[in-house]
Amino acid sequence: MASFQSFLVRLLFKYAVNWNKPVEEVRTQLQKMNLKTKLPDSADYQKIDFYDVKGEWITPKELRSEKIILYIHGGGNCIGIVNTNRKYIAQVALEAGMKLFLPDFRLAPEFPFPAALNDCIKVYSYLLELGFQSNKIVIVADSSGCGLSLSMMNFFQEEGVPLPVSVHFFCPMLDSAKTGESMISRAKKDPYRLKPEFFYDRLYVAENDPCHPFISPLYADLKNLPPVFIHAADYDVFLSDAIRLHDKLLSGSLSSTLKIWPKMWHNFQMSADILPEGKIAIKEAVSFF
Repeated sequence: MASFQSFLVRLLFKYAVNWNKPVEEVRTQLQKMNLKTKLPDSADYQKIDFYDVKGEWITPKELRSEKIILYIHGGGNCIGIVNTNRKYIAQVALEAGMKLFLPDFRLAPEFPFPAALNDCIKVYSYLLELGFQSNKIVIVADSSGCGLSLSMMNFFQEEGVPLPVSVHFFCPMLDSAKTGESMISRAKKDPYRLKPEFFYDRLYVAENDPCHPFISPLYADLKNLPPVFIHAADYDVFLSDAIRLHDKLLSGSLSSTLKIWPKMWHNFQMSADILPEGKIAIKEAVSFF
């Protein structure tokens, strides 16, 4: 049974939060929220710049693992990192006791496909150059960041570069063509109630084919991937993306685990500081990697 807190948060998103705005307005709104968000002081934060890609190390003061997390954030490849997201991502690092790298890749519409993908490729290459072995790298991603992660791994697979040891996806968004049946079946249940013209990933797709396998990896030939754990939400219009990915991986004899959270919404994990289901989801993800 969903918690009482989830009921309240879902009502808040449904009636008090409006995401149906141009991306510039949403960015401005989120940047204002930066001033109200305090990051956990049990971690250190170090911003770096390499190969023209910005990024940040989040290092728990109490490290419990030699592995590191590469976190690929969502936002339709159009909305950047803000403290509201960084706080949740820091929670993932702290729960795992693992050093985490958070790339701040280029965003559309200023930089459409393949800019974000190219930046993620540079980031993973950078981690290998630093001496981190692939079997010590865990990829965690949310929303459109899951699509970037899969596309990045497909690229490296073609290049013969070793892939990370495991992958965890929170509420993946993987199909910019929006062909999943949940786009219709979950439209009234999804508290965000996004209108089609405000699905920001269309700005990343630009003039390209939304079914391009490096844009929508559900259409890619997925093979030889590391074990994947997918946390999906029942009230998410992108639920079908998670289910289709899981089915595709299993049909290719790959390791995939899918958990669908009842009455949860897209990226509910980001409310982990007030949402019991979010806390549990992060703990389960950490147990996986």
